[in-house]
Amino acid sequence: MRSWAEGTLGKIGTAVLPQVLAASEDKRANVRASVAWILGEFPIEAKRTVPVLIALLRDKETSVRRKAAWSLGRIGPEAKAAIPALVEALKDPDMGPEIKDVRVSGGAAFALGRIGRKAKAAVPALIKAIKSGDPNSQALRINALVRIAPNDKDVFETLIQLLKQREDLGTRADAANALGFVGSKAKDAVPMLIDLLNVSDEKKSSLSATARKIAALTLGKIGKEAKDAILALERALSDPDPGVRSEAAVALKKIKP
Repeated sequence: MRSWAEGTLGKIGTAVLPQVLAASEDKRANVRASVAWILGEFPIEAKRTVPVLIALLRDKETSVRRKAAWSLGRIGPEAKAAIPALVEALKDPDMGPEIKDVRVSGGAAFALGRIGRKAKAAVPALIKAIKSGDPNSQALRINALVRIAPNDKDVFETLIQLLKQREDLGTRADAANALGFVGSKAKDAVPMLIDLLNVSDEKKSSLSATARKIAALTLGKIGKEAKDAILALERALSDPDPGVRSEAAVALKKIKP
């Protein structure tokens, strides 16, 4: 089995699964990496594939661990047996360049989020990773939190703290987007979302415009509980970015009585 297997064997069907599983112990890292990716093609065979992916998640080669983590996410809720291993993988030392695959810790966060509410035990570890982990994977960790426990008090407080920080506009935008999944219960975030909606566009940054657009979108999802944002949203109707203007208009329709 060679690296081309990623794009071929995974599409043939479960008939090849025994051979793929056997190849998980191949001495060649590229073969094990291919196996890790292919196993994500068989979600209906989770009872057979997940134990092997857990083992590959602990492989000595970073490329293998990256693909194993992502494949567990592709399997989704049926990969719940991997939760303890994925929690451990949030601390993976992988800090290599993200050319084709995200780092192991980001893949682990993705997988936990795809497993969903069954991964509630992973919430403390995700919060800890957000506070001290690889900044490149913050969006995946934040997304995982709201997929797993959108109504959890600690999750909400973590998102609020991320929204308050000034030094990382991207993370603020990711937190604002995640709060949209909380809906009207995110009303305590309205002042911070207004602040984000007013973020400066002096450098005509696409990130600034995206942040403002997400702020308007989330205020709309909060609905009538975001009435304190009406004036800011009305000002946003004159925003230089058409996307911001559009989301502000939609939000106002949802908020105004």
